[in-house]
Amino acid sequence: MYGKETGEERSGIVEQVVKFETELFHQQKIPSRLLAATLIMANKLIDKERLKQMWEGIKMLDIIEIAREKGMEEGLEKGLEKGKTLGLQEGKTLGTIETARELLIDVLFEKFSNIPQGLSEQIKNIRNPETLKRFLRHAVKCSTIQEVETTAARLSVF
Repeated sequence: MYGKETGEERSGIVEQVVKFETELFHQQKIPSRLLAATLIMANKLIDKERLKQMWEGIKMLDIIEIAREKGMEEGLEKGLEKGKTLGLQEGKTLGTIETARELLIDVLFEKFSNIPQGLSEQIKNIRNPETLKRFLRHAVKCSTIQEVETTAARLSVF
């Protein structure tokens, strides 16, 4: 910038340097402060009005960068919040399933005093809360444990 050129020629070179640095800034290869430093050094080399225009452009770059960073932060916060909500819902579902399994096994034990190990294991493998509820409704109507096993097979529980 401080070569042999003078007047319009020098200011043209300085503007090219600023445009080049602006492109590098957009590509996130240099910080905005370096671009601002170049403008400060160009203070005596460029017409004041043109310097003001260029400076306004750089200030806008800072504002855009701040807005981008803020947007990323807000997006991360929303993503974390959504993840917590999904985790909570999944936890509720798993709790419901576990409670339904225990209830079904307890009801069958109360009613029949003995549950075959295979049936108990099959109940523990049911992953759908609606299936467990449907099975419980039918199982309480059964007279024997064999009927329960038949009902389970008929309902395609396992």
